[in-house]
Order: sequence, then structure tokens, then C-alpha cells
Amino acid sequence: MKWKMKSLAWALGTLFVLGLPFWAQAAARVAPLRVTVSIPPQRYFVQQIGGELVEVSVMVPPGANPHVFEPKPQQMVALSKSRIYFAIGVTFERAWLKRFAGFNEALDEFYAKTLVVQEASVVSEKFGEHIARQQRILDEQRESLEKAKNEAEEMRRVGEKIYVHFHLLQALTQRIMNEKKEGRTWQQIVSAIEHEKRRGNTPAVYFESLDTKNLFLNLCIDDLSFHLNLRDSVQANASAYYEHIGFYYFIRKLFYCHIFLL
Repeated sequence: MKWKMKSLAWALGTLFVLGLPFWAQAAARVAPLRVTVSIPPQRYFVQQIGGELVEVSVMVPPGANPHVFEPKPQQMVALSKSRIYFAIGVTFERAWLKRFAGFNEALDEFYAKTLVVQEASVVSEKFGEHIARQQRILDEQRESLEKAKNEAEEMRRVGEKIYVHFHLLQALTQRIMNEKKEGRTWQQIVSAIEHEKRRGNTPAVYFESLDTKNLFLNLCIDDLSFHLNLRDSVQANASAYYEHIGFYYFIRKLFYCHIFLL
């Protein structure tokens, strides 16, 4: 966009010294240089020397009076794209050359500001996308945290329920394992417990089912369903449920640490 005003004689002489062979070879490698001249005769000379290496625009069109001519707005915009302006000394140049230079500088400033605004818009858009992405992550983590909280509360209730009925549950688990050691089948053990449950005997009324593959005793006390691992003691089962509560608090700390880092 920066362009310089040159006298026609000096500029044409320089182009001539550079030599026509050089222009012919370079034409295939570079984009044409945008040049503006004042009147049509100048255009002829510049094109003859520059050939395909130049793209020449004329400020004063054929038939117009160069002494009273005033450029149109679209010509001023086109002028801003020229790299060189060849002056020849006609009347209108004395009034307009300084305006051309001032307009060019103002246009440079305008384009610079426009570029800054565009870059700021891109940064703002990317920042908005980043914020939206972080918000989605926080929402997902908040949902996971709420789920973990509900599970921890469930585990706490189970742990408390086990301790409240500790001796009854211990008696039931010991009875099952002792009868198995005595040679009774799982089916016989389950049938006996279900018979006592129908009669309303405690702790048989807590019995739901027996997973003989994993040795899980499934129970239900006051509408709260859970299982005990028969490989472990009742105390160890209660501790395992309480450990889930500690895991929840660990996850919560990580969540709030993540928010702080954001």
C-alpha cells in the first residue's frame, strides 16, 4: 500500500537502465507492480518499458481536463493499492499530490486499525470457544461430582445400617458359612433361610438372594438393598462401604482444585 511519487523522467530512465531482458525473465516469476500515472501518455511509456511487470492505472482519463480534474472516490481507493505514482507536473498534481500522500497514510492507518479489530475479534472468538469448552467440562465434572455424592450418601446409609444390625448380620453370615462347611448345598441353605423368612424370623427376613459364584449375600433392610461379601467379616464389609465416602471427598477436592486452576 505504501507508494512513492517519482518524476517521469527519473523513473523511466531507471527502468530503461535495468534492461529489457531482465524484465522479460522476471515477468514469469513476480506479480505485476501496480503503478499510477497522471495522464494517458505516461501510461504508454511505462507499459512499453515495464511490459508485463507493471499494471498501470491512469488518474486523468482520456478527454478530461488535467488542469481542473478532481479524482473520484473509487480512484482514490485504487490509488491506495499502487506502489508508485509517476508525476509529470500537470496542474492538478500541484493541488492533489499532497492529498494523495495524506490519503495513503490515512488509509494505511485505517487498514492497520481494521486488522487489529479483526485480530481482536478472532482472539475473542477463540477465547469464547475456550470458555464454552471449559464450561462444558465443569458441567460434566459437576454432574459426576453430584453422582458421586449421591453414591457416597448411599454407602454411608449402608454402613450405618450394617452397624445398627451388626450382631444379627454377623449371625446370619456365620450360619451360612458354617452350614456350607458342614456339607450342605447352597440350595439347601437358601431354602432353609427362605422358609424362616416366610415365618418372619429375624435375621432371615433381611435375606433377598445368594450369589454363590461371587459369594455375595444380597440383603434388604428398611427398603435399603445392599450386599455383603461372605469372604470378609461383617466389620470389613462395613468399612468397605465407608471407604466410598472417603473417595467422594477426594474427588470433590480434585474438582475444586480444577476450578481454582481455571
